[in-house]
Amino acid sequence: MPKTKKILIVNRQPPHGTLAMKEGIDIALINSAFGQSLSILFLEDGIYQLLKNQNPQSITIKDHAATFSAFELYDINSIYVDDHALKDRALSKTDLSIAAQGLSPAGICQLMEDQDIILNC
Repeated sequence: MPKTKKILIVNRQPPHGTLAMKEGIDIALINSAFGQSLSILFLEDGIYQLLKNQNPQSITIKDHAATFSAFELYDINSIYVDDHALKDRALSKTDLSIAAQGLSPAGICQLMEDQDIILNC
């Protein structure tokens, strides 16, 4: 049986304007369905993907953020946010639509070092 890979998906892009958010979600769900060890990290403007009460339909875009609720069903529980990115944007973890663990720069470096594969979205 092949070894399970530790995969980190890094989301840096805001939720609208590109397909990065949808692609990151798709990659996460597919890899989790195949039993891979998966972590997701939201950095920089990527933390905006997690904000509550977004209304993308008002700009005629599909609401991909609703898919985050499926993470629990797929056993995707290792979700992280950059504490500094939250602070720089005057946000807190209570502003997020799903639970995420905050990481310092040192914590982010350690998380990345522990991975077999890192995918940037």
